[in-house]
Amino acid sequence: MNIMEMLGFGKNGAAKNQNANQNAAPTRKLGLIDSTPREEGKSRIYNIIILDESGSMQSIYRQALNGVNETINSIRQTQKEDPTTQQILILVTFDSNANREPVRAIINC
Repeated sequence: MNIMEMLGFGKNGAAKNQNANQNAAPTRKLGLIDSTPREEGKSRIYNIIILDESGSMQSIYRQALNGVNETINSIRQTQKEDPTTQQILILVTFDSNANREPVRAIINC
């Protein structure tokens, strides 16, 4: 199973239809839930960052971390500049070789 399937998306990027293949093996989902109350008159933008934590990424660790931090700061700045839009941020990491869950939601807000 790939990272997008674990997040509940099919190959075309659209959310999977739960009834599409009833004979398929059950898949594990992260359970990312939008629990933030929706404010009247505000639109939402969902920002999903998927970060590879595997050993093969070790050589570019600092660049990846800087890139994630820059992206998060950009999302924060955009929120300040446009208060009519609510920015939702999800940061997911994955590492299939880890001695823990291979996919983790680090930020879900």
